[in-house]
Amino acid sequence: MIYLSLSLCLSDVIDCELDTNATMQRIDLGCKVLAPMVLGFMLQFTPLAIGLLIVGAWVGGTFIPELLLLISIYRRHRSLLEKPPPTTDETGESLLSGPPETRSNNPFVVLYQGWSTYFKQEAFLASLAFSILFLTILSPGGLTTAYLKSRV
Repeated sequence: MIYLSLSLCLSDVIDCELDTNATMQRIDLGCKVLAPMVLGFMLQFTPLAIGLLIVGAWVGGTFIPELLLLISIYRRHRSLLEKPPPTTDETGESLLSGPPETRSNNPFVVLYQGWSTYFKQEAFLASLAFSILFLTILSPGGLTTAYLKSRV
């Protein structure tokens, strides 16, 4: 199956990228769904200290491979280390707060400028909708709180 997928992907690079992105998103979403369930089962049937040691060992064991993979990516693609040029909106006005000499050191002014830039983005409404959806439905906060209260 993998060979067939690769041979089909070689004929059309764009389709290959789309398939790869879709597969990676499926893996990511699967992990986001399964990880809390596995952790919940593990904490239900093992003492808390052992569960925490298992999770700590997992995080510690995966840190080095992830770090090595990131280093290899940045070594292969040096362009990722370069800063992108400043972006502009449709009118040609820079989305940054201006040249360094006109930028404010006041944290409230910087916060205001950041939010005003965020409101100007085309994806603002979609981002706001996703944030509200995450806070109401997708957030595991209530489930985690209920579990922790049941353990006390």
